Amino acid sequence: MSVARFAGSVLASGLAVIGCVADDGADQLGSSEEGVYYGTTSPTYVPLSADQVRAIGSMTGGGPGGIFCSATLIAPKWVLTAKHCGVSTGDTFCVGERSNQATCFAIARVVNHGSRDTTLLELRDDVTQRLPDVDPIPIIAQGLGSSWVGHSAEAAGYGQTENGSTGRRYFTAEPIVEVGGEYVSVDGQGRHGLCYGDSGGPLMTIASDGSVRVIGDLTGGDGSCVDVDNYTRIDVTRDWINGYTGGDGPGPGPGRTAHLVARHSGKCMDVASSGTANGTNVQQWTCNGTGAQRFDVEDLGSGRYRLVNTNSGKCVDVAGAGTGNGVNIKIWSCNGGDGQAFRLESASGGYQTLVNVNSNRCVDVKGAGTADGANIHQWRCHGRDNQQWQIVYE
Repeated sequence: MSVARFAGSVLASGLAVIGCVADDGADQLGSSEEGVYYGTTSPTYVPLSADQVRAIGSMTGGGPGGIFCSATLIAPKWVLTAKHCGVSTGDTFCVGERSNQATCFAIARVVNHGSRDTTLLELRDDVTQRLPDVDPIPIIAQGLGSSWVGHSAEAAGYGQTENGSTGRRYFTAEPIVEVGGEYVSVDGQGRHGLCYGDSGGPLMTIASDGSVRVIGDLTGGDGSCVDVDNYTRIDVTRDWINGYTGGDGPGPGPGRTAHLVARHSGKCMDVASSGTANGTNVQQWTCNGTGAQRFDVEDLGSGRYRLVNTNSGKCVDVAGAGTGNGVNIKIWSCNGGDGQAFRLESASGGYQTLVNVNSNRCVDVKGAGTADGANIHQWRCHGRDNQQWQIVYE
């Protein structure tokens, strides 16, 4: 099989072939791989469990059937693929060896990276709850560099094979030939590789701790489908990804800036009218990337954090350090008090609740409103979606 490359030719002309490496590089493929022209139905290099193999899925237009890209479950409700695949919420992520005999999951949200060929898909359902025999494959937790050249990696996808068929999951193990800029590249050395329909599929290798990690999503490569393939590096967008998925990258800390997205509405915590005065209201608003929606997450120690609005330099504050339901949340000059301190408590799917240290109540979108301008106040913690926030670090 020439396993698969991009969904179409959208990036084919925009990427140069990135070098090659001699067959005697470090950590080379074993002699059993010599002369192989086809992919395999099971991985031959990375020690994926059977449950992890099932985490590699296909993208379809809505339910089991023909594929247009490949993808990977990296957290119970989060899928990694390529931005150029053009996934929409009407498409589905399907789990199964063959895409036409798969269990498919609806997409709740598509999150495209601003400058790289990477997309995250939030699913409506937790895959591991519906399918307990599926185990997400985590992303790389360390940086890549030139020292990785010559090491082996394994790719996977559902794209076009040497006989023209698509829709079945295959693997191919190949040496890494270059790590630089946006891409990590592997070389099929004229024997095997990726092809049309494998776009967005994972490149995996063995990390320093011995675990299998995803290091790239397929962007494009050589039109022969048996030479150099280029993957968008995941190590350089790790913090962005973990900000959505709640992965094992760095947590909150001094100097880390984020925006906070309400789970029920998909809208951002926002300082009204970009105000800078004490008492300016905090609300939700369509995410727009302005300073009114950017907050430094500052570690106060002992599991306590404060949110400092980057536009005003003022803190998210429970009015008068009140302790009752419905007390308003606003900005105020940072004063070190517990009315401005919050615990970040994990919820499902990478979301968190923000619990005020003083009142032990949660930051809450009033009435679970979904409109721009819906007020944010504190309320008794109940675990519903209007009290859950995605902290998306920049």
